[in-house]
Amino acid sequence: MPSENDPNSIGNPEPVHASENEGLLVWLGSILLVVVGGSVAFATLVAPTRLSGAARSARLKWQERQAEIDRAVASDSTHLAPAAQTAQTTPAKPDPE
Repeated sequence: MPSENDPNSIGNPEPVHASENEGLLVWLGSILLVVVGGSVAFATLVAPTRLSGAARSARLKWQERQAEIDRAVASDSTHLAPAAQTAQTTPAKPDPE
């Protein structure tokens, strides 16, 4: 077991050169850039598919509502008096000028 008071047990201090670690930082930065860019691209490409279900649902609700309105208008037109039905089916006459 090395002595705790021995100054040579871990070696002498050495200066840190930035150029040696620069390659590692560039490599880590490029990996980070690829991961973040890929995540953004994936989220952008997946978003329309995720949201299309909501759009389809809204469109189906709108179509159902339109069908209800059409049925209501059709049922109201069947209950109209015969004079009102003929007034609706009679074409308008142009105004003589």
